[in-house]
Amino acid sequence: MPEKKPSPVIEFVLAALKKNPKATFAQITEAAKAKGLKVVPVVYGRARVMAGLSPKKGPAAKAKAAQRGPGRPPGKRGPGRPPGKRGPGRPPKAAASDGLENLVTRIRQAERLEQALREIQRVLDRAL
Repeated sequence: MPEKKPSPVIEFVLAALKKNPKATFAQITEAAKAKGLKVVPVVYGRARVMAGLSPKKGPAAKAKAAQRGPGRPPGKRGPGRPPGKRGPGRPPKAAASDGLENLVTRIRQAERLEQALREIQRVLDRAL
């Protein structure tokens, strides 16, 4: 099977990197824009690997990542956040024992709030 010819964008980036190996993404993007080509970061990175300017991540890097496991290690919740504490603005988890008492308290609070709103409505009706 014959080898596939790279796209015009990759050819352009490869040629630019051969001229100036220290060329930045922004410089190459500007030059490509003048020629009517669009360079995205992935193309720039692949061209750097093809030109031998960046190391290719092979099976060893993938094995090391798999050994570490997916995501953050257990017990770690990010910088400055102790384990078990919920984020700002999130209510604490309700304890299972205060189920009925908590419900009754919340209903009474809602009734008091409703009565206060009705009183405000009466005052506004009299004023207008």
